[in-house]
Amino acid sequence: MNKVWFITGSSRGLGKSLTEAVLANGDNVAATARNPERLSDLVKKYPNQIIALPVDVTNKEQIDKAVKDTIGKFGCIDVLVNNAGVGITGAIEEFSNEQMDSQLQIN
Repeated sequence: MNKVWFITGSSRGLGKSLTEAVLANGDNVAATARNPERLSDLVKKYPNQIIALPVDVTNKEQIDKAVKDTIGKFGCIDVLVNNAGVGITGAIEEFSNEQMDSQLQIN
């Protein structure tokens, strides 16, 4: 039985490689990215197995819509891969409480 994968950060790097491997294995993918048009090659190659969705992981409304759209197309989500995220670099004592809270809420 094919699984339904929900993969964030699918447009490049590890996320894109994983998305390609999952599709090649015959499973279905909700591939999310800030720029889902970067997934057009996979949409053309696997039109019945993939849905490319716009998601910025800092935008709760986009996340909620992507989950609803995925369930609407495939009926469920079996595997979640949270590959996307945001990072801040520097000495921890230089970050505001708001920056730290945001980092923890997103990732």
